Amino acid sequence: AMLLHDEGKLHDYRNQYLPYSREPFQLVSAVCHQHHFFLVTVSFDANSEQVFNDVRVYDSLINVVERHNRKVSRDTTAGQVLIQLQKFLSRFSFFSSSCNTLLENNKTYILNNAEYKACPQQYGTLDCGLFTLVALLHFVNDVPLDKNTFDQVQHISQLRRALYEV
Repeated sequence: AMLLHDEGKLHDYRNQYLPYSREPFQLVSAVCHQHHFFLVTVSFDANSEQVFNDVRVYDSLINVVERHNRKVSRDTTAGQVLIQLQKFLSRFSFFSSSCNTLLENNKTYILNNAEYKACPQQYGTLDCGLFTLVALLHFVNDVPLDKNTFDQVQHISQLRRALYEV
């Protein structure tokens, strides 16, 4: 991690990210942690009473249909990623917004509305990157995503073959 001891550099970095505090935004990100990929989507608005909305995690190894609790907790990888996102936004985008005190005082605020969402499930442990890529493409193209949207045997295998042919 880069340390920003120079106030001028810190000011420059903050100015780059300040626009994210002025209007609503939606972040869609593929996350890789220890060789595992999953998708995170977060809608946020620093000027809203509820800063983070629709905080969702799509993970092809976590079957939410079978889970009783869909909440993302702080002791999960997804929870830690979201907490770091809140910390980043607080320090670099929302630092001059009225919501920043709330975010600084409640380090896990983003988790209040964070939940795992149903998505297609993989059979083994090697296809999470492809599942995440296909889920991301569905999401950004406004194609609904649920546990039956695509499957490993037909769709993921076709994608793998197509990628090898490129």
